[in-house]
Amino acid sequence: MVCAVGLVLALGAGSSAATATSNHSRPSVGGEQSAKAKSAASWHKCIARVQHRHHWWRYTHRTPKQHVLRKAKFCRSVTSTPVTTPKPSPTAATTTPTATTTTPTPTDGPTTPPTTTTAPTTGGCADKPSSCGYPDETNTGVPAGVKLKASGSVNASKDGQVIDGLDIRGEINVTAKNVTIKNTRVTGGRGVGTADWVVIVRPGADNLTIVDSEIMTPVGSQQDIACVFNIGDSKPTVKRVNIHACSAGVSSGGGLVEDSYIHGMASVPGLSHDVGVASNGSGGMTVRHNTIFNQYDQTAAVAFYQDFGTQKNNLVEDNLLAGGGYCVYGGAGQKGKTANIRFINNRFSKKYSPRCGYYGVVASFDLGDSGNAWTGNYWDEDLKAVNR
Repeated sequence: MVCAVGLVLALGAGSSAATATSNHSRPSVGGEQSAKAKSAASWHKCIARVQHRHHWWRYTHRTPKQHVLRKAKFCRSVTSTPVTTPKPSPTAATTTPTATTTTPTPTDGPTTPPTTTTAPTTGGCADKPSSCGYPDETNTGVPAGVKLKASGSVNASKDGQVIDGLDIRGEINVTAKNVTIKNTRVTGGRGVGTADWVVIVRPGADNLTIVDSEIMTPVGSQQDIACVFNIGDSKPTVKRVNIHACSAGVSSGGGLVEDSYIHGMASVPGLSHDVGVASNGSGGMTVRHNTIFNQYDQTAAVAFYQDFGTQKNNLVEDNLLAGGGYCVYGGAGQKGKTANIRFINNRFSKKYSPRCGYYGVVASFDLGDSGNAWTGNYWDEDLKAVNR
């Protein structure tokens, strides 16, 4: 079972800082925690033990900022070395090699070209993400020109059911396999319905796809609620979706969140923990090329936790991220070592805090665990490397 969103601000400080290799030719500089930071880490670990599932965020512990600042000052590693492009070597005299003949190996299908990484050349994308090719309200949600038909709540109970072109005031309850939601706006939660979600994915509802849609709670309401809430072991796909006005954007043990805009979080003081994408166990989550903004100074933009199992096989790649207590949580915890948790080529913004998150960029991430990686991550404002 997968819990939804919101947990406490930290699950521990993770392992000691390590040197990361950049895909953008940026040097890595290791950071060290101060004595006060170690004290803060112990404090966060203590708080983390009181969390529980689904209504976990009811146990919010909010400490006055002056007290927190005294106990949570982390050293940051920065580099002033600008991104440089290697100059080509002088052309050397060439010799004609002896021609050889090779027989190509037959394949059963088309060959996928290797992924290449190009160093960014534009900074300051957070003010208008689409100007840099990232998702925002201009390139996510219901496509322009689509006419929507008014609807109440929908039960997706038939395998292969397609929900297309609806303006739903209520919730979508997904119980069947291979359901598709597309070109649809869903406004749910209290005030429209009574549920603590907008779209819920029940156990056994495998292969849900949500694409080109908008999911939110009523404008002006502040609700402790998940926009997409997966309570089973399925791995839904969310693509080009505009998600806002929820305390959790997508809460799922695994799946794919891609090309989506998660922003404008809702919060109930003393109750909510806000997070863009959250997983509370299991793993198998890919978060790729999204814009995720959490304007509040608690929880995260992307968070992996160990409430219901160790985290493994998660990829966070090429996202524009800002806000929260920390911008990202890496899934380290008491239930066991993480594996294959990778943060690659993400653009971290100081939109809400000079540290990305109120306390820093990353927490609860053990770089030394098998397959874990922190590579090519950089600041939105100046393109300098973000090191752990």
